[in-house]
Amino acid sequence: MIFNNENQYFSPVFKETETEDIWLACSRALRLKQGQFDGVIFAGLSGRYLADEMGDINFAEGGSIAIVDIYKGLWFRNPPVSGTVGGKVVDPNLDAFLSSGRDSLTYIGFTPFDNKRKIIAFQRTHEFPYMVAVASNVESELVG
Repeated sequence: MIFNNENQYFSPVFKETETEDIWLACSRALRLKQGQFDGVIFAGLSGRYLADEMGDINFAEGGSIAIVDIYKGLWFRNPPVSGTVGGKVVDPNLDAFLSSGRDSLTYIGFTPFDNKRKIIAFQRTHEFPYMVAVASNVESELVG
């Protein structure tokens, strides 16, 4: 299944077979001024590049940021958890959020990555088929 947004197409997250790097593919139709089709621009976006760019974000203890596609594929997570990027996020709260049509969701729950109780927030990105998720340890937030 491919997400289509007005001549923009985005693939679900996938693993490159040889290197097992995480990627997503996107393309956009090129049109002449008269609206006639003229070609396609294609790009592959690397999760490794995003990790390098966002790798030095400093989180509070237990904090994290992740990018998840609308098919629940994990494209990026910082700090990383071995073996999770490229897999599916299994969380009934995420399932409910995706089917709700809402723009954001914040709840307290147990993360599927480390099974710790956290404040978790999802935010949709309307132009792209991805969500940003941030989490913080409940205990860290409630201290003081």
